[in-house]
Order: sequence, then C-alpha cells, then structure tokens
Amino acid sequence: MKFVTGFLLGAAIGAVVAVMIAPRAGSELGESVADIIDRGKTILDQAVDEGKRAADEQRRSLEQQVTS
Repeated sequence: MKFVTGFLLGAAIGAVVAVMIAPRAGSELGESVADIIDRGKTILDQAVDEGKRAADEQRRSLEQQVTS
C-alpha cells in the first residue's frame, strides 16, 4: 500500500510540475491545475475505498479465525 501511495503522490506532483512549466496563459494554467487536482481527488478516493475494502476483508478473515 505504501508503494501505491508513493506512486500516486509522485505522479500527481509530476503532473503539476509538467503543467506549470508548459507555456500557457494564466487562466489556462489555473484550469489545468484544477483539472489535475480533481483527477487526483478521484484517484485518492478510489485508493481509500480500496484500502477500506481490504481492511474489511482482513477483519472478516481474522474474526473467522478467532471464532473457529
């Protein structure tokens, strides 16, 4: 999970840097950064949901082991 988090964070930072060094007008740059942030939020939400599902599965597995 740490690898995925680091990868996603690195990708987001790289995307922001790439957008910022690309020649664009200020308003276009702001819109691009906003789009990247929105995509990052979506990816982060998906990662959190995946982590919650994995934690629930692990909890259920441990409960079964304890009650068996």
